[in-house]
Amino acid sequence: MQSLIQEYVVSAHPVASSTLAQHYVPLLSAATIRNELSWLENQGYVVSPHTSAGRMPTTSGYRTFVNSLLLHPQLYGAIAHRSIVREGAGNNTVGAWQSQATKPLLASIAAASDKLALVPDVLRFFAEQNKSLMVFWAPQLSNSIIHRGLPLLLTQPEFAEASAVLPIMQLLESHGSLMTIFEEIVSADYLHIKIGSEHKDTQLYEFSLVAMRFDCTCLLGEQKNNKSAAKSAKNYGVVALFGPTRMDYAWAISSISSLVKNLERPA
Repeated sequence: MQSLIQEYVVSAHPVASSTLAQHYVPLLSAATIRNELSWLENQGYVVSPHTSAGRMPTTSGYRTFVNSLLLHPQLYGAIAHRSIVREGAGNNTVGAWQSQATKPLLASIAAASDKLALVPDVLRFFAEQNKSLMVFWAPQLSNSIIHRGLPLLLTQPEFAEASAVLPIMQLLESHGSLMTIFEEIVSADYLHIKIGSEHKDTQLYEFSLVAMRFDCTCLLGEQKNNKSAAKSAKNYGVVALFGPTRMDYAWAISSISSLVKNLERPA
C-alpha cells in the first residue's frame, strides 16, 4: 500500500503491478503483486478506474497510510530515501523536505523577534515545495488570514481546469466556513488531517488538509506566566496546508509539525 501511494504521488496515474515490481518490490513477481492489489481493492483501499488500468488509493487507503505515519514516524526516513532514488520523483516528494534551504529557514523563524514578518515568505517556500496552498491564521496578531500558493494548485494534474480549485477559492472568501474549520483545528492538540470525503463539506472532497494549531504566546513576545491564559482558545493560531488527496502526506506532516515547533520556540 505504501509503495502504491508513493508511486501515485509521483506519477498522478493509476499504478500498475509491473511498475511496483520494477521500482519498489523487485523480489516479488507482478502476479504476486496483482494478487495483493486485488485484495486491497476488495478491502476498499484502492480502486481501478477501468478494467485494464492500474490502481489508485481511495480515501480509506490514504487514511490507513496516514495513520501508519502518525504511529510510526520512523517511516519518514525510509519513504524519503525511496522517493529520492525513485527515477523522475522530482521535487514533489519527501526529498524536497531535505532541501538545504529548509533548516536555515526554520531556524530564522525560530530566532526571529518578529516571527510574523517572516510568515509570508515561509508560507511561500512550503507552498512552492509541495505545490499546495498554505494558510496562516493568528487572530491575536493580525485581522487578516495570510495564504500563499493558490496559483500553484493549478499546476497539479487534478486541477488542470481552473474551476476545480473553485471550492478552495470560495472557502478563502467565506469567512464563516473557514472559521468553522479553524475552530475544529484549534479544539484539538494534535495534527488535524482530513482526507477527501472525510470533509464535512462535499465541495472539498477533492482536497486534503493537514493542519495544526500553535500557541501565539511566543509570537506576541509574552512569557507564559499564566497557564490558564496560555491554554485559552483565543491564544491559538492555525497553520494549514491544502492540497490534492494525492499529496505527499509524510512531507506535509513533517513540514507542518516542524513549522509549528519553530513558531512556538522563544526567540
